[in-house]
Amino acid sequence: PLVDRFLRTEDGRTHSLLVVRPRDPASNEEALRSVADAIAECPVEAAATGLEVVAAESARSVASEFESILLATLGGIVGVLAIRYRRAGAVLAVLSPAALASLWTAALYSVLDYRLNLMNLAVLPMVLGIGIDDGIHVFDLSVGRSIEEFRLAFRPTGTGVVLTTVTTLFAFGSFAASRNQALAAVGVLTSIGRSCALLASIAVL
Repeated sequence: PLVDRFLRTEDGRTHSLLVVRPRDPASNEEALRSVADAIAECPVEAAATGLEVVAAESARSVASEFESILLATLGGIVGVLAIRYRRAGAVLAVLSPAALASLWTAALYSVLDYRLNLMNLAVLPMVLGIGIDDGIHVFDLSVGRSIEEFRLAFRPTGTGVVLTTVTTLFAFGSFAASRNQALAAVGVLTSIGRSCALLASIAVL
């Protein structure tokens, strides 16, 4: 009676439900993927499901879709900037803060031993988008202005760029204090990304 509900025999074949538990708790993406791969390679005809399998498959699906979505988004952004500025140098200048911020963020995030997951992956477009916004504001001020005129015009605009960064840091950066590791990673990624974007916009561009 204890096992009958987990077994079914038909056409000379026995179908059963097996529960497999990892020896070590699977706490990161690599461990989840290895467990899912091991289950999939079992020498039986089986349909595997469970937390480890679903998490690994979800990560693979999101990663592949994110790559195509990111390329399409960047193509759209470059197209809009090309229509607005009509010069390759201007487009590259506007995009330079976001590009530098991405490199710096990736380096710092890795040094701090954080990894991208399904939650903080969704924050990346926002970080990149606002970084490009900063580049647009700063670059537009420089067009057709002398150095002295640019300095005078930059005071109010620069203050606005800094304030938008600070408010975003307070809003999303507060997640870094969360006990939930996924939420904390979102806060850390946002804080690093926005700070790097601000630094690249003001200090570099």
